[in-house]
Amino acid sequence: MKSKSLFLLSVLSLMALASCGGTSTSVSSQGATSSATSQTTSTTPSEVVSSTISQAVVTSSLTLSGPTSVEVNATITLVAEYDEGADVDLTFTSSSPLVASVSNKGVVKGLGIGTATITVKDSKSNLTDSVEISVIEAFPTINTTGDLVNYIRNTSMQKESMVGKIKIHKEEKDTSGFEDITDTTVTHYTDYIIRRDTVENIKYAYGSTDSTNETDVNMIKDNTYYELSLDNNEIESSYCTKYKIVDFPESTTSQITLEDARSRTENYYVFSDIANEIAGLPSTSETLTVTKGELITITVEGYYVKVWANNVNADYSDYQMTIKFMPNGIIDSFDLTQKVYSDTSYDIASETLKQDAVVEEESTYSMKTESLELTSSSENTIDPTTYFVSQYVAAHYGEDNTISVGESLYTIDITIDEYLPATALDYDEFVIADVINSEGEMQFDYNSLWSSYEAIAPGKATIVIAARSDASVTYNIEVTVVE
Repeated sequence: MKSKSLFLLSVLSLMALASCGGTSTSVSSQGATSSATSQTTSTTPSEVVSSTISQAVVTSSLTLSGPTSVEVNATITLVAEYDEGADVDLTFTSSSPLVASVSNKGVVKGLGIGTATITVKDSKSNLTDSVEISVIEAFPTINTTGDLVNYIRNTSMQKESMVGKIKIHKEEKDTSGFEDITDTTVTHYTDYIIRRDTVENIKYAYGSTDSTNETDVNMIKDNTYYELSLDNNEIESSYCTKYKIVDFPESTTSQITLEDARSRTENYYVFSDIANEIAGLPSTSETLTVTKGELITITVEGYYVKVWANNVNADYSDYQMTIKFMPNGIIDSFDLTQKVYSDTSYDIASETLKQDAVVEEESTYSMKTESLELTSSSENTIDPTTYFVSQYVAAHYGEDNTISVGESLYTIDITIDEYLPATALDYDEFVIADVINSEGEMQFDYNSLWSSYEAIAPGKATIVIAARSDASVTYNIEVTVVE
């Protein structure tokens, strides 16, 4: 027993020494002893971790993506994409904190109208990426088609930054008839140039199939309302007119109220025809929904019903409409389908459309903004004053400034030989403002019945002409009355 106990003790001692490192004496199973040296290396906890976990991977790419616009007081989220499994330390910053703020998770909040550049940076790889965010006005609450019409007519196109050109594609289709259905489709592209008047802040627009050669402008500037139609190929086809804006017009040909001037300007809204289409929809009931995303989509479904006096027949029509707005308020697309049913298609008792309802008329209207080019206002500014005469330099009456007794003065017999500016289009738009007879004599008399001056005696007189657009622009023509 004693030898077994010693043997176990020796083995345990050897094991203890081996675990700690040092010199031990081993005992063989036969009782022989031998000397052995065991060397071990201690390891710190951190070294153990590093030996069991691979080194962190640094990303080779960093991309920031997400919506590019946000309404004031609304939020969007930008997503930073990097190599899968990479170790990153991201920081988000805004170039204009008063326009848009950003959290450390990429949540952007619109604070003020304008643009801000949101940048994400990874401190591990030093990579960065940026996205420009436009902060726009909050889209208004639209509950009815009336609200929608008001928004279109007062859209953000009126903002001073909204200057440029829109290319629009329209399709219109009408089917009508009872037995023979006619199908007519009209497709056309139109270029619209949007401009901004910096004085009265009234938007004005031009629509034409050839924006290079023609320019139509209706605008308010310097308390004056202008209408221009300029044809660069045929200047004789161009015309212009202007009205002084006054509270109480005394002349319908040269004066206008501000309210009427604005009304005429509104008639040239690029999308006024769409607003008019919506405003003209007869509706007994409608359902309107607004969906916000990259585009703001408004869908409307409605119907109109009017029961006849016989309580058997009824007028019934319905429509489906979808309109999409860009973030800046421009209409991206518009689709409207209207159907008119026969007067026996409506079930008056159940107040529903019958399953065998007959469509008598169907019309569709589709519009898509194909492209939008924004430019600075200075590139598209038209100075309307350059198209109106400011001075008459030379003019004559008839062939040799003579008129016979008994004849009447007519503007058609007056020729303007020279005027300023040379670009004026209304140089020949003038009136005979007055006739000055020679002192103590009477060469002309005014005939109130014919509203004209008539030559009644030989002698010399002066014809005073005045520009129709500006009564202060005058010129005197010396004439001789002969027998």
